[in-house]
Amino acid sequence: ATAFFDAVVRAARLLPTKPDPETRRVIVVLSDGEDNFSTRSLKSALEEIQKADGLFYSINPGAAPDRLNRVSRRGQQWMETLAEQTGGMAFLAESYRDLAGIYGRLAKELQVQYLLSFYSPAPASQSGFRAISVTLPERPELKVRARKGYYAGNRTFR
Repeated sequence: ATAFFDAVVRAARLLPTKPDPETRRVIVVLSDGEDNFSTRSLKSALEEIQKADGLFYSINPGAAPDRLNRVSRRGQQWMETLAEQTGGMAFLAESYRDLAGIYGRLAKELQVQYLLSFYSPAPASQSGFRAISVTLPERPELKVRARKGYYAGNRTFR
């Protein structure tokens, strides 16, 4: 039995609530993403990561994308959703030899991120999820990967 979503929720709740201003909150999982035992859902796992202002990264040591079965593809899709919505990334390793390179890419990525700040036009007292979009209209050839929103009212968004 695998309770993947329950584990992600628990990890998100362990992220520091008051980290140093320059600290990022990151969850990195080595998993196939399959879940058959959780009491929590994909939606609740995503919400907990977003409330913690966390980034989600996954490394699936399963197999090449064309060799994943239906259940494994669903697990990979769940991890891709968590990564995409939080500004992270989902990696797929074809063999254990790929892991060193993937961890290197992940470390490099965490070193070259930008911090953007803004003031929301919504009143500070209005809590709940706020969707955001980051684009570079003058550089359409570049791809921006950023969280899709944040929860207002929990803590200062960074």
